[in-house]
Amino acid sequence: MPGAQRSLVLDRGEIEHETRLFGDRCRCRYWWNCRSPVEVKREFESASILRDGRVVFNIAGNKYRIVVWINYPYRVVYVRFMGTHAQYDGIDAQTI
Repeated sequence: MPGAQRSLVLDRGEIEHETRLFGDRCRCRYWWNCRSPVEVKREFESASILRDGRVVFNIAGNKYRIVVWINYPYRVVYVRFMGTHAQYDGIDAQTI
């Protein structure tokens, strides 16, 4: 994924605000209500729920995507991928 990381650095100014908002929301009280995929969907309506704790979040008007694995019992979010929509199309969100 070196290309994906390089692109994100180049576009950092454009997505910095959106990713910061996403991170803040994950750390705030809303996240503590998310004990299941149903509750994640309730708090993050545009999220796509995958199997085995995987969730895809759209940010910046669906221009960028963040794929995470969620450990629901501990309410921990592990970022597995962050990139443009085009870069996302080139990965398998379930296995990355």
